[in-house]
Amino acid sequence: MADPRLKDQKFLDWAIEIKKIFDFTCQICYVRGGKLVAHHLQGWDSFISERYELNNGVCLCEKDHENFH
Repeated sequence: MADPRLKDQKFLDWAIEIKKIFDFTCQICYVRGGKLVAHHLQGWDSFISERYELNNGVCLCEKDHENFH
């Protein structure tokens, strides 16, 4: 099932800005580029008021994002 956030333009804009802030670099392995994810530091479900805050995100590669969860 596709993530409904992928149809949320505000989320998509937030994710792009997070990647730009971190220069498209994973903050765990420091590899630049590739398949990146904008990860919420304070969970999407638990911290609704912080969902689109730029200080609530970090850029991770898909591998490190999967390992994190």
